[in-house]
Amino acid sequence: MRTKSSTDKRPYPKEMGNTFGEAVRKMGGWKPYYDWLKKLRSPVVVATKIGRNQLVTIKKGDAVKVLKYKKAQRFLNDGWIMD
Repeated sequence: MRTKSSTDKRPYPKEMGNTFGEAVRKMGGWKPYYDWLKKLRSPVVVATKIGRNQLVTIKKGDAVKVLKYKKAQRFLNDGWIMD
């Protein structure tokens, strides 16, 4: 007797059928299947990372400074706000 693993590795929705070919036919062919697959595995968008040598503007009250991020980290820890 085969035991079913907890992770289902089907490349198609379970409700579409028992076999891969049956699932593709029920989806309407290869194009709808590939479109569904692209939507399922869309890339994750990550916010832009600030480089150490990138110039940043920091503010505290009326004071404004423009300096490299690696130098600005010390000021940010002291309560300055990056703009």
